[in-house]
Amino acid sequence: MRITSLLARIGWVLLALISCAVTALPADALYQSFRDPEPEMRPFARWWWNGSRVESDEAIRQLDVMRDAGIMGVEINTIGMPDYIPEDDLGGYPALEWLGDEWTEVVLKTVAAARERGMTSDIIVGSGWPFGGEFLGPDEQTQRIRHTKVILAGPKTYSVGLEEIWKDSLLTGVNKKRHQELRTPTRLGLKFLRLVAEDHGRNGFEPGEDWLKKQKSSKAIEVKVPAGQHVLHIGFHETGYTSVKNGAPGADGPVVDHYNGVAVRRFLDRMSSTFESRSGKRMGDLFRATFVDSLELDHANWTTDFPEVFKSRRGYSVEPYLPFVLDLEPESMPPYAGFREVIERVRYDFVKTLLELFEERFIRTYVGWAKENGVQARIQAYGREMHPLHGSMEATLPEGETWLWLNTDNDRHIWAQSTAVNKYVSSGAHLTGQRLVSFEAMTNAVPVFRATLHDFKLGMDLSILDGLNHPILHGFNYFPEEVGYPGWVRFGSYLNENNPFWPHFRKFSDYVGRMGVLLRNSDYQAQIAVLSPRGEEWARDYMLYQPFPEVIEPWYQYALPQAMQKVGLGVDHVSERVLQAADFKDGAIRYGERSYSMLMVQDVEAMDVDTANAIFEFHRSGGKVVFIGELPKRSHGLHEHMKRDARVKGIIKKLHGDSVMHLTAPMKDVDVLIPGPRGKHLDDTLLIHYGDQVRTFLGRELPMRIVNPDPFVSQVQHKLDDGRHVFFLSNRDEEKGRMLNLEFSGLKGSPVVWDTDSGSRHPISIGNSNELSLQLDALESKVIVFEESPASQDRDESVANAEPKAADAIKWSGSWEVEFKPVTGKPFSRKYAALSDLSMKTNDKAVSSFGGTVVYRNSFSLSGQASTHPVLIDLGEANGTVSLEINGKDLGTSWYGWHRFDLGSGLKAGVNEVEITVTTVLANDMKARSNGETQKRWAWWYNEIPMGLEGPVQLYH
Repeated sequence: MRITSLLARIGWVLLALISCAVTALPADALYQSFRDPEPEMRPFARWWWNGSRVESDEAIRQLDVMRDAGIMGVEINTIGMPDYIPEDDLGGYPALEWLGDEWTEVVLKTVAAARERGMTSDIIVGSGWPFGGEFLGPDEQTQRIRHTKVILAGPKTYSVGLEEIWKDSLLTGVNKKRHQELRTPTRLGLKFLRLVAEDHGRNGFEPGEDWLKKQKSSKAIEVKVPAGQHVLHIGFHETGYTSVKNGAPGADGPVVDHYNGVAVRRFLDRMSSTFESRSGKRMGDLFRATFVDSLELDHANWTTDFPEVFKSRRGYSVEPYLPFVLDLEPESMPPYAGFREVIERVRYDFVKTLLELFEERFIRTYVGWAKENGVQARIQAYGREMHPLHGSMEATLPEGETWLWLNTDNDRHIWAQSTAVNKYVSSGAHLTGQRLVSFEAMTNAVPVFRATLHDFKLGMDLSILDGLNHPILHGFNYFPEEVGYPGWVRFGSYLNENNPFWPHFRKFSDYVGRMGVLLRNSDYQAQIAVLSPRGEEWARDYMLYQPFPEVIEPWYQYALPQAMQKVGLGVDHVSERVLQAADFKDGAIRYGERSYSMLMVQDVEAMDVDTANAIFEFHRSGGKVVFIGELPKRSHGLHEHMKRDARVKGIIKKLHGDSVMHLTAPMKDVDVLIPGPRGKHLDDTLLIHYGDQVRTFLGRELPMRIVNPDPFVSQVQHKLDDGRHVFFLSNRDEEKGRMLNLEFSGLKGSPVVWDTDSGSRHPISIGNSNELSLQLDALESKVIVFEESPASQDRDESVANAEPKAADAIKWSGSWEVEFKPVTGKPFSRKYAALSDLSMKTNDKAVSSFGGTVVYRNSFSLSGQASTHPVLIDLGEANGTVSLEINGKDLGTSWYGWHRFDLGSGLKAGVNEVEITVTTVLANDMKARSNGETQKRWAWWYNEIPMGLEGPVQLYH
């Protein structure tokens, strides 16, 4: 059994001696599920059907490979063939057209086989992202108005061909940064052509001279420029300007207009009617869910009836303001405050209208279609076009995403990131009572052959802390077995039987499943609702991309809610819409089943009058409000804004007394980042200080608080249906352990550690003081559940914190016998006098470019009785998953963090034979295979990656 805490190991040994007669905790259904999680609790995988070159027998074989590793569900994701795979290599594998008879037959056979194996099937809508197809008519294709401008000196006549200036505009200014190389539009026209003097805007908003109606040709622009410096604002109306990214045959081509509900529904019906006609069943009888991937619409911002909708909802016409709303180069905007204020107000109205249409015509159309067809609507409901909270509130299966990235500062580790949007996704689920919150897990588009299970553990824990609980792994690549290693790789962490860590993957599956059992049978506990400045963001920066916003203002916007968790608080995001729909009673914000006793307002300077009224009603009911940074002082939008501004300011001024706190905004300085093994991390120390102030201001005891908060340690709290409290604590430091001082309050029962590695339970004691010192090793997490358990089962946790003593240094018998088992080719052996990084053996290319499993064998001698022998072994630095045998006895596998093992009765007097098996990543192997296209695509750019067992190996009493 792997021991994740060296200090705790000493306590468990003593506990075993004094409590062997104590009866076990009573079994319950939840704990039995925790021990052996149901299939739906385990990870699923995105299954790239590369190039739609699939065949049912091979697909079913791959289902077995995934099932045996503990992946119990698939998202069938038909996608374009990686363009680096030579066409000559694909002759024997024909591409099947999406929704064609052959493709549909393979899908139906695969889904039936998955069900026979107890596996779940989801399927992506269309192919690639966002969905579309060549079959779409021009009126069904996505639209945008794209702004560019030309500086002109008059007097002169400026003449240019429309197509010429359109092409040039893609390569200059903001367009060069913001726009990819896109398809030639199906339709290209002009929406505006506005000439303004260079110094316009002195007297507030000035629309300039409209030249659009003066044009004599639809294929050319001609403008007469008066004397002086001028700016010509040009608005291209582009229809069908972007293609499906990585679309497979039959589902590639232009993207559907997501602001056109009729076109969206027609596309969706095309998919559901095909499956129904071919199978005789509703889609819900075949799939758990349909899936909509990234909403990467390449700045879609228009649909045919947008001007009419805008005017009816906002009370004025958008056309005079449109050139300046879409001018996203702030340095070139008129410097006059009055002009800028008007444009930012209109820009807010413009974005608000787009968001409303997207939600009404796309999100709700998709969710309604899914419901009619008996499937759940799984979607990453964010991007530029959605409030990051509201989309997840609409979806029946909301989803976030967590990424693995290249770390340019450290070759030993890659970088795991739970993205900025994840806390919004989980908050949307909490507000609507959704317990299942999935995420595109360990998304890997860069360090494909470098990911380890250690990386997966870090990514999983970061996601849990942000409220996500079910990983859809990214991803399992379909390729025929006879293609051989490495096969076809679209993206992902090379999940298949060729990966050396594959035999141990069930360790991760067990961890995911056990956490899923606890998190999906309980409710997240939060005391604080956080309102962030979404409106100012839209007005100032237009539509930013989630989950990677180009601008984060204020700088701590996403980090401060996370810092609240590090002191023992729970946090959900809310929106103005949520506050306006909430009830306020007895000092609580009540929305559905959720309740919050504090509202934190983060640098929100503008809000609707109804939002200000809602905050006042909450305050009047006894609720506590914390303002950080600027106070609200104006309203959103342009129409009658002066009247609404005064009302907002007046309402906020009425908030006063002991239940209101105003904190100055935390200042960002050079010390905001701290170094770590994966590069630099945000230093939460400053923000944790704000968390301490907020916790004190809350004025009531928390079920659990961290007395000594640490930037690397965080927690979330849940409550089971039967009232038991669940605490998840995680240390994201991969090199150092952390000692936590915890304080519990108002809880029934006694704390019990539910071990997510072994599935066992261990009762602990907190004594009369309700305080507990808890050790978390590097990358370790712990789950504590408060159980109604007899006091006789408790133990003194301080016993587990006794300092261990190192045994005498091991005297090895001689050289290490090292056997190399490559992923391809024949095994070979070497002898080494000492342990070291194998990648550094540059004079031995077979070793330095190795990929596979390495087995280390040696022996050492012990004298004396077994009672005097060491009880722990620490293998030191080991790059990969590590398994240990001593004297032929299997002592387990360590797949993350420190590699330490319980020796138990494994040692004996005399000679002890040791066998240590270490998996490697395949990065060095890929880098050495310079003759393959897959290797060229994924492996040319990095340095050799540390490999193998580096030690030192030490024993502890």
